[in-house]
Amino acid sequence: MDVRNKTLWILRDYVYILVGAAITAVSFNVFLLPNKIAAGGVSGISTILQSYGFEAAYVQWIINIPLFIAGVILLGGKFGLKTLAGSVFLPLVVFLTRD
Repeated sequence: MDVRNKTLWILRDYVYILVGAAITAVSFNVFLLPNKIAAGGVSGISTILQSYGFEAAYVQWIINIPLFIAGVILLGGKFGLKTLAGSVFLPLVVFLTRD
């Protein structure tokens, strides 16, 4: 595989991550949060804490930081870049698309 094709594959991966994170974030604000449905994981915790006055996007960023650091330590740097893209972008879109 030449460098150009490899670059296109990497770019495609990041586009998929960002599009998936955007779809997830919008669906979080449109379906889960208004109906107080606490899905599993970080989004579920942020839904619960939203009921107590915390901003869901901030909660997601705060929880994702130690999870990201642990993931980089345990799984390596290649894991880190793609995870960082999704972990930063998803709460950003949650924040931008909130009521």
